[in-house]
Amino acid sequence: MTGQEIPNEDAALQVLLDADIDRVMAGLDRIVEAAPSYERLFSRWENQQWNSESFDLSEDARQWADPASFTDEQRQFIQWSMSSFFLGEERVTTELLPFAIAAPTHEARAFLATQISTRPSTWCSSTATTARCSE
Repeated sequence: MTGQEIPNEDAALQVLLDADIDRVMAGLDRIVEAAPSYERLFSRWENQQWNSESFDLSEDARQWADPASFTDEQRQFIQWSMSSFFLGEERVTTELLPFAIAAPTHEARAFLATQISTRPSTWCSSTATTARCSE
């Protein structure tokens, strides 16, 4: 460690933009020191909560039902994109769960649980209908 303090998280991440690998490696300790605590991350999550059911998706549903809104190719691409997104969200949840269970502290488990619990909300807000979310 160089002994130089990093004033905030953004400045800590700037170290990664440095092309000199020796300087990047030397700065990793400073990045870890400047990283927010699990308590702080959990607090951010609490303050940034949103509800997928609060979005009005009626215009999305109307456009999706209108055959003139999208070509067949566009519809296939949207469906492929959404299914890929959903698969990615499911995999994140599956991969994070063992880490959350094995986390060494209550704070770490609480923060990782926020990342798992938010996944279904993300999926629900990205679909043209919320029918899947209420099942």
